[in-house]
Amino acid sequence: MALDLQQRATQHGHRRPDPRYETKNSRVNSTAGPHQKWGDYHDNAVAGSFFQLLKRERIRRQTYPTREAARHDVFEYIELFDNTKRKHTNNGMLSPVDFEERQLKLKKAGV
Repeated sequence: MALDLQQRATQHGHRRPDPRYETKNSRVNSTAGPHQKWGDYHDNAVAGSFFQLLKRERIRRQTYPTREAARHDVFEYIELFDNTKRKHTNNGMLSPVDFEERQLKLKKAGV
């Protein structure tokens, strides 16, 4: 069953350009594959999840005096908490640092 253009544009959860309006140059100059365009739902899900946690755990109800203070606080959250202490389900409930250490040990052991 053929999908109409509107259904085809939204079947993957995001809008794609209508093929009727693509120009010759946009097809020729495009270097991204079909799932590497801006708005790819796979990339946005990971980023969206991270930023939701960042906002909920660190930024909400905070007022930063300067942009630099906000950058410093976000950097501390990522480097001192998220990467070192937070357990991630995709890493076998290890923090990213612990996961990388385990992978290096396995690689050195030849596994």
